[in-house]
Amino acid sequence: MFRRRWVLWIAFVCVHVGIAGFGLIHPGAWPFSDVIYAYKPWMSELFRDGAWQGLSVDGVYPVLAPVPMVLAAVLAPVSGYLLAWLFVSMAANAIGFAVLLGRGDDVGRFRASWFWLIFLTLLGPVSLGRIDGITVPVAIVGGLLLGARPALAGAILAVGAWIKIWPVAIAAAAFVALRGRWRIAAGAAGVTLGILIVAAVSGSLTHTLSFVAGQTGRGLQFEAPVALPLVWAAAVGTPGVEVAFDDGISTYQIEGAAADLVSAWMTPVLILALAFVLVLGARAKRVHALWSDLFPVLALALVLVLIVFNKVGSPQFTLWLIAPIALGLALSARGFRRFAVFGWVAAFLTLIVYPLVYDSLLALDTVGLVAQTLRVLWLCACLVVAGVVLWRMGTRTVVTV
Repeated sequence: MFRRRWVLWIAFVCVHVGIAGFGLIHPGAWPFSDVIYAYKPWMSELFRDGAWQGLSVDGVYPVLAPVPMVLAAVLAPVSGYLLAWLFVSMAANAIGFAVLLGRGDDVGRFRASWFWLIFLTLLGPVSLGRIDGITVPVAIVGGLLLGARPALAGAILAVGAWIKIWPVAIAAAAFVALRGRWRIAAGAAGVTLGILIVAAVSGSLTHTLSFVAGQTGRGLQFEAPVALPLVWAAAVGTPGVEVAFDDGISTYQIEGAAADLVSAWMTPVLILALAFVLVLGARAKRVHALWSDLFPVLALALVLVLIVFNKVGSPQFTLWLIAPIALGLALSARGFRRFAVFGWVAAFLTLIVYPLVYDSLLALDTVGLVAQTLRVLWLCACLVVAGVVLWRMGTRTVVTV
């Protein structure tokens, strides 16, 4: 029964309608706050003034991020912008889900499909209320094509990265683990070069690259794992550490000298952590680790580094875990089922933090602080386990196929 397509598609509809409904009835539709208070106003500026973020004005996200927002704006006269966005997000998931299921009777793909649905259920409405959700099916489709169509896969992953940068982790893992690495790189480079040429010809190159400075120049976000010690410091009344709302980027941040220091160091620390994980992956590749085993673990480790060491660290970043874990399950990577459980627990802990006890966390109450602490510790533990698996892959010889 669980391997029948119609059962999976019924479950797909029920999960998406359920989490969308939960988000809509939540006070103030808080899980969809970005859609209401960011994406919709941006689209109003675009249609009124021609202000395409990353093209005609500086942008918070890469230049292709407004594409799904524009699609929602086109549908908005029929249903209103929020419902239109939810439809676009669900449609993107449906396309990725159909590709993941495929046309055959592959047990791994059915397992990955159920994992995805359960993860969405546990994470809740934020999975539909952020641009990150659009990139998950893009990353999954790109990852599934790596073996058969590496150049196309690289191009698709590049498109995802020009919406929200994190799919670069999937592409980087593929470059290390697969034999067709240069075709992957060529596909990704083609898309990137095309975007940069259009930006340069139109005189928009500075705007197109503005998201880099915009992200690296941000302060320490309240929900970021690396902010946890300072959140506790603020909770116990440590002088010079406080939580404040930043109107410019509409998010809560930690302010003070210590927060500024952490924020300044996190970008280089993040880069070093990514480099270290890539070295572990290359080490495993040198002893001929199977690509179907190495690629998803390496991708997962890179994604976890982007979450754990990120000074932004928004709750929706947990969504990124879906792609590497689903790909690992689809490829039937050895021992990968445990990572599915790790992902589910991370999703549920994130749901508890946001939106269930988020008010408590903002107030620095014990319930919210404990929930956030458990979430951060769990993500760190997942990263350690993925790192240990990569290390062990590099210490044994596995025959390639």
